[in-house]
Amino acid sequence: MFTSPLNIFLLGIGLEKLAITKTLTKRPEDYPDVKSLPHVQVALRVNAHGGKSLRQGDTVSYVICDVSVFIF
Repeated sequence: MFTSPLNIFLLGIGLEKLAITKTLTKRPEDYPDVKSLPHVQVALRVNAHGGKSLRQGDTVSYVICDVSVFIF
């Protein structure tokens, strides 16, 4: 079932209910196929922007969005 972003907003569904959570089993740099692993892509982006450093054993939460559905 598809739920539009507007419905999610109007229903008051928080991002925490939509988040996918994965644990890094290796250092983010050590994963061979980053393209197929969204949680590793997120960890590498977070590490590249500084502030926080995600490493092996850390949990990464992310939400997959399709920006094409934001047409009103």
